[in-house]
Amino acid sequence: MKKLMSLLLIFILGLVVFLFLRPGFEKVTLKEEKEIEIAKIEQLQLLTASADIEIIANAANIVKVELKGDIPKSMKDEYALNLVEEGSRLKISYLSNDNRLKWKFGSEKDVMLQVTLPEKVLKNLIVQTTSGDIVSKDISAQELDFRSTSGNQSIRGLKSNESLAIETVSGDITLKGSETNDFSIDSTSGNVAINSLVSQNGRIDIESGNINMLIEEMIHTMNIETISGDIRSTFERPPESLKIDFKGTSGQAVIKLKKFIYEDNAENKAVGETGDGANLLKVRTTSGDFIAN
Repeated sequence: MKKLMSLLLIFILGLVVFLFLRPGFEKVTLKEEKEIEIAKIEQLQLLTASADIEIIANAANIVKVELKGDIPKSMKDEYALNLVEEGSRLKISYLSNDNRLKWKFGSEKDVMLQVTLPEKVLKNLIVQTTSGDIVSKDISAQELDFRSTSGNQSIRGLKSNESLAIETVSGDITLKGSETNDFSIDSTSGNVAINSLVSQNGRIDIESGNINMLIEEMIHTMNIETISGDIRSTFERPPESLKIDFKGTSGQAVIKLKKFIYEDNAENKAVGETGDGANLLKVRTTSGDFIAN
């Protein structure tokens, strides 16, 4: 049995070496640029399979799209950069020619799709990738939706007067220096870091991962649910009016806030408030501690 396993391992390693050294795996450099005016555009959708996506702001009144990176020579013609305008909607994609989101061995994972947007406030922005990272800097839209299957997301300087939705199966999420009316974060596996976020309402739902929040301004209603992972909420200024409602299966709460009065402080449970408790921080966890300071 051991001999069979050793032979199988040698075969697999040999196959991997063969795939990487074969002529078709030789890499070529991509560099492609396209531009389009945004005057009529209100909705924007960005799609890739394994390529990273970066969205940045610019004062110009055009959308600039740049594709750059390395890809196996044999796969260069299998992917295409497309800009499709339909009325007020613009779709920018870098996908395989069958136009599907999928992952391939030796795919376009070393490629970046960089999109530069004007300062115009869009009605709707959707960013979707299968296994690429997402980076967004100083973007404004009424509604924003970021989705990835496997990849990290870093969102900074975002402004939305309606909603922000972030989804990932596996990957870390960073949300910093942003403003929105309502936000939601859904993740199966990965850490969440929030810093200097202004929002009326928020929801975080993750299965496995830690949550760290640095709060400058109070979020009126905040709901957090985790299965496994610790939650830390740090307030830059002592909250004047906050109710905390924590319940856990095997975790405990450590609350170090001035003038915090407990209504209920038992094992795996903590309920109390400062001031009149006008703002709510509700935490539910299966396995993980909650710290507020």
